[in-house]
Amino acid sequence: MENNFSVRPSDYKDIPVLSKLFHNTVLQINIQDYTLAQVQAWSNRGTKERWEELFQSELCFFVAEDDNNQVVGFVSVTPSGYIHSLFVHVDYQRCGIAHMLLKTVEEEAKRYGASYCWSEVSITARGFFEKEGYEMESEQTVLLNQESLINYIMRKRLF
Repeated sequence: MENNFSVRPSDYKDIPVLSKLFHNTVLQINIQDYTLAQVQAWSNRGTKERWEELFQSELCFFVAEDDNNQVVGFVSVTPSGYIHSLFVHVDYQRCGIAHMLLKTVEEEAKRYGASYCWSEVSITARGFFEKEGYEMESEQTVLLNQESLINYIMRKRLF
């Protein structure tokens, strides 16, 4: 049976589901490109306090849901076009959800007048972002709980 997915704005009530999806995706998908210590340091960053802080910031969160209203992915973006997060449930990888979420935040950024979107993209997500028209500007190393992780600053012009 084929699923139809929809996107809606997210709010505080979604935090427990988004937190679990984030942890599981990082630990099960990003482990392909990072060490166990690195993904643990990354996933441990997603505390309840951190989620509340993110929802109080200027970030706009959107979730993708399946036919049964199960959250299968989420994304967040600032009005200026910075994509803070994009994660898809481990069981729904390669179903077009990330593409749908990315298009949603690109349209949101355009609505606010942003001329481009940019993000700090994991090794795992780099190929996806390149296929979506993003160009790598630089490689960087970030430090999370004593662990160094490589990611990429990627940008796409919207107009």
